[in-house]
Amino acid sequence: MGAKHVYAVMDATDDDAVRKRTKALGLGRAVALYEGTDDEPNASSGPHAWRLDEGLWSWLESTYRGKPWGIVALSGAPYDTVIEHLQGLCVVLSPEGKELYFRYYDPRILSVFLPTCTMPELGQLFGPVEAYLVPSAKGDDYERWTMNETTPAASAGVREPTPSARRSRLSPGPPR
Repeated sequence: MGAKHVYAVMDATDDDAVRKRTKALGLGRAVALYEGTDDEPNASSGPHAWRLDEGLWSWLESTYRGKPWGIVALSGAPYDTVIEHLQGLCVVLSPEGKELYFRYYDPRILSVFLPTCTMPELGQLFGPVEAYLVPSAKGDDYERWTMNETTPAASAGVREPTPSARRSRLSPGPPR
């Protein structure tokens, strides 16, 4: 299955441009992920997701290069399915059963979190998402994370092999 849709998942906490662009793009193209949830009062400052096209990707790259703006999700699933999945990742249960916000869309968190996951945890995190692209700290390339059920190796020798996810490097530009 090849990804047909590209989504940016961004932090809008201190970013009016993300909030304004989400509103301008409208439903079916962009959404504040807390909309329609118990956290709706925080929707404008929470994570936002956009379905990207080449023009929006170029704007994102030129505006946020080198900043921890968010992540990219690739999926062939319908828009509503992907958005519902991304919304469901925003709040998780601690081992003690306490609800916690999970900033999975922060590239500084996701790239550290993924190698610690078990296969069932990765299954929950990926769901209908085929790959996550995580911008590097410098913003000059991306790490591509995919499920890897058959081999415990990380590709490209970027990091020690992980038990359940595969990582490779990508150059900037729209994912294909």
